[in-house]
Amino acid sequence: MPVLTGPGSFSSILAEKGGSYGPVRRGGCAVYSHLQEGFDCRTLDESRILVGTPYTYVDGDGLDVMVMREGDRVVLSDYGTSLGRLELAGLNVDSQSFRQRIAPVLRAFRVEGPVSSTGDCILRLVGAMREVDALQVLRPEPRPPRFEARLLSYLKAKSEEVIAHPLVSGQSGTEYRLTASYSANATPVYVQAIGGGRSETGLRGVNYAFRAFSDINGTRTARHKLAVLADDSRGWRQTDVNLLTTVAYVAGWWDRTLMDAYLAGEAPEDRRLFKFQPGLDSNTSSDSVE
Repeated sequence: MPVLTGPGSFSSILAEKGGSYGPVRRGGCAVYSHLQEGFDCRTLDESRILVGTPYTYVDGDGLDVMVMREGDRVVLSDYGTSLGRLELAGLNVDSQSFRQRIAPVLRAFRVEGPVSSTGDCILRLVGAMREVDALQVLRPEPRPPRFEARLLSYLKAKSEEVIAHPLVSGQSGTEYRLTASYSANATPVYVQAIGGGRSETGLRGVNYAFRAFSDINGTRTARHKLAVLADDSRGWRQTDVNLLTTVAYVAGWWDRTLMDAYLAGEAPEDRRLFKFQPGLDSNTSSDSVE
């Protein structure tokens, strides 16, 4: 039986909940008002419709529900939208503590019932979606990683001309958010903090810095690009340091003597601005990522 047509269809049942409805053509699809003014249905295929509601998330975005028919029953879903919004807001939705705290609400996300109860099911799911979205108030205040904050303080103590988190365009057209632009001489130096050592986080940081510094070669030479590695107990892989030295000078937070000289205007031939690092120099036999 085609969706939205005939006795007992979604549209007629939803209309029974809130009054009359009339078809409006939008791009060849029928949209029906139902439940009350402000609701509408849009047919996606034989078994699915998208229900637009008059409700909104906390930021004013519209709230939609997917209704799927399975025989004489319907199953409703938000297709992960609510949890996705929390993740974008900075909440770790995969953590066990978070899941435990919202377990009662998450159970409401498996909403199903007979076709005759479609209207009630929609309202139940809408309520659960709004409850979950309200958890955005738990999101942590945005702040830079600890090492990046320490590096910025260090740079600002050496020069008044430090721009935090400049947005720099590469030759490819890609824009990169760097840690700082540092000026003590005629040409400012782009600085990127990298933390994480021999971990996946460290590898991502190295890859981002390498791509950014490679792409902005047209505006800065290696002389005016500096990658600063955090002091990490896991050490840094020699191969990562070698990669970074092809596009920038590389300093280590644990040995800032040469970095101080570099920031003062010196440009040694060796782009590796540190002489030792226990996790790197004493354990070069393994380059695996932990």
